Amino acid sequence: MFRRWPFAAAILILSPGARAVDFCAQTDAEFATALTFQEFAAGPNTIRLGAGKTFHLAHTAFDDQSPPYNARRLTLAGGYDATCSAQVTRDAAATVLDGTGAGDGLNWLPVDGGDQMTLSTLTITHLGKPMEIVIGGDGARLLLQRVRVVDSASVSLEAGVGSGSSIMVRDSVFARMNGDIYDAALAIGGLGDDGTRIDLVNTTVTASARNGVDVYNPHGTTWLYNDVLYGNNGGFVDLKQNEGVWAFDNAIGSHDGAFLAGSSGNLASNPLFVSSTDYNLQFASPARDSGTSAVPGGLAAYDIEGGARVVGATVDRGAYENDSSGATILLVTNTNDSGSGSLRQVLLDANTNPVSNIIGFNIPGSCPRTIAVNTDLPAITDGVSIRGYTQPGSAANSSSLIDNATICVELVEANGNTVANGLHFTPAADDDAFDVSGLAIGGFNTGIYVDHGSVGTGVAYAIHGNFIGLAADGVTLRANGFAGVDVRGRVYGTIGGNDDAQRNVIAGGLAGVRVAAEQTNYVTNNFIGTTAGGGTARPNAVGVALLSGLNQVLDNVISGNTASGVSLNGVDAAANTIAGNRIGLKAFVICVPPCTPDYALGNGQYGISVTGGAYDAGIHDNTIAYNGSPGDGAGVRISGNGTTRVRVGANRIYDNAGLGIDVGGAGVSSNDNDATTPAGTANRGLNFPTLNWARGGDRNGSIHGYLQSTNDTYQIQVFASDTADNSGYGEGRYYLGSGQVTITNATASNNGAVEFDLPIAWSSSLVGKYITTVAIDHEGNTSEFSGVGVYTLQDVIFADGFDTPE
Repeated sequence: MFRRWPFAAAILILSPGARAVDFCAQTDAEFATALTFQEFAAGPNTIRLGAGKTFHLAHTAFDDQSPPYNARRLTLAGGYDATCSAQVTRDAAATVLDGTGAGDGLNWLPVDGGDQMTLSTLTITHLGKPMEIVIGGDGARLLLQRVRVVDSASVSLEAGVGSGSSIMVRDSVFARMNGDIYDAALAIGGLGDDGTRIDLVNTTVTASARNGVDVYNPHGTTWLYNDVLYGNNGGFVDLKQNEGVWAFDNAIGSHDGAFLAGSSGNLASNPLFVSSTDYNLQFASPARDSGTSAVPGGLAAYDIEGGARVVGATVDRGAYENDSSGATILLVTNTNDSGSGSLRQVLLDANTNPVSNIIGFNIPGSCPRTIAVNTDLPAITDGVSIRGYTQPGSAANSSSLIDNATICVELVEANGNTVANGLHFTPAADDDAFDVSGLAIGGFNTGIYVDHGSVGTGVAYAIHGNFIGLAADGVTLRANGFAGVDVRGRVYGTIGGNDDAQRNVIAGGLAGVRVAAEQTNYVTNNFIGTTAGGGTARPNAVGVALLSGLNQVLDNVISGNTASGVSLNGVDAAANTIAGNRIGLKAFVICVPPCTPDYALGNGQYGISVTGGAYDAGIHDNTIAYNGSPGDGAGVRISGNGTTRVRVGANRIYDNAGLGIDVGGAGVSSNDNDATTPAGTANRGLNFPTLNWARGGDRNGSIHGYLQSTNDTYQIQVFASDTADNSGYGEGRYYLGSGQVTITNATASNNGAVEFDLPIAWSSSLVGKYITTVAIDHEGNTSEFSGVGVYTLQDVIFADGFDTPE
């Protein structure tokens, strides 16, 4: 269950994942207690720290870590009020972790697949030794957002073995570092053979005694956007061994190693800091108003000091945002459908103004103000930022649990009229960018339509902080008949964002979000298929429909939709990532003990459907539950000829109407001769493992079994559940870990086999849990769940007659 400590007698707020704990710390003692609990917990856990507080790391669980501290599935965030019920500031300086007197810096190790660690809104200082974070396993993710590390040794961020790992550092500062053993203020590395993605966005690294940044990522890709990496004693960014480093619109003094062709907009000149200790930019700085909005996951809502990340039309480079923009501001001053001061006229004016435009709102009257249109508004052909939160009375969402935004501008279709799009962005040039926030848009065929054809290098967009398919109350359905958001052509951008203020609530479409674009698009941190409260269905048919590749669907609540939560369909839907989502569950539940929490808000058919030849998908670290109806409704459904290399790793899958993972034909597949499986069979019809027993101590033991298939190296992932699926196969609610096995004795026409004996461990008792496994080959093809058996302190023989093969 989800608890807020130290207020244990308070109402418990339950997250979809069981055993999640939310700590509130205002003192060193409370912080130490929270850290000690996290050391032995499976998570996901959140430690919220008070604003205006300094926490001393000496004598906490962070101090003198050998082995490293367990930060598995930990979020550590500062800036909270006295009860940690609201984040009152996003200024990194408001909450300080002071390492004075601590023995060994910070040494964190989130080790298992699917784990995510987040550090946010913190200053870390006076570390005598390095701060080291290592992630590993399938889909492991690390996010540092609005983090200042100053007057310390070095920082090392590393992704170990595993598929689909990522490290993102954004809106952060590393300054006055001595470099220590890493010879740089910030050392970032990826060691996984399948590639690690590293992103450094709007980050400032300066005044280091040695290099600024060292990057070692020989099998992955590294992306630098809007960074200021200047004034370090070593003088340069050391790229070391990398398959590719792209750099866009940075201020970099010098670098050792070449950027990939296509990198652009980088400055070598002095960015002109205010002083040697103040890394804001002077008015004359070339890094002001010269960044790009085309960054992975979209620009944040806030900069390092908690102010608006974008002031004016163009973002600054580095971690600090400064006000020096000369953008044209156009005001909507009435709800008329045409004429002076109307939204229609303002859009016409924006299209004829050659510079980037900001559209604000100042409509007299009480909230909400409703703009009803009889015909389509003008298509937006020039760069524009539509800012609904400028309307008096508006407020962006401030909650991590629900969406409490106050939206005061509604855009609707006038009664009796047929209007194709609420807003349509179809830019004339690649350098045009579009963003929209703070609107309730409903009643159209498509709420927001973004399209740029198939020419040029592509355009950027951001859609954040809106109610799409709902009225301004966040409850009343105003469905958009085809799609809430429809993205097509050569565009790249973000729907939502990492900050709570950027969350959209999207309801009532044939698809909530439909992506058929040619470049990478992010769908992040939205509620899709629910009300703004996240606990009641306002369904789309499909929550997110991906018909193209390279997209990332991250950290959303996708629940209550009538068909699938997420659909990947067609041969163009290649290399998509679905990670960290809650699919089929409410955003949160309030439960006063004793109580039985009801998390269920299932999608009507599948949690995730991958079909029609979609391939190379990565499905990691999701909670997928309560989806489907009797006789139909797998957690993850993989079907259709050519639907291959779909990797399903380290998820929490349980209580779905059908199988947890259903591959090929509906229902449990038979273990057969993989050597003769026809080419193009879904996930090549990979056999699932066979278990002999699972036994050992209360929290530590082992499983024994075997796998029959073709020659290859396989990962065996192990899961536990409180109950078994009715089929006797799966599901897998708690991820316990993995091991590798290799089959070498197969022939061209027959399977080989390999036995395995893998250790397992869990933070709670394993006794009585149902144990199951999946197999994953080196290309990512994933099997269905194996047959289950009960973990025991004694020997156990599985009921299905499983024996070790001859």
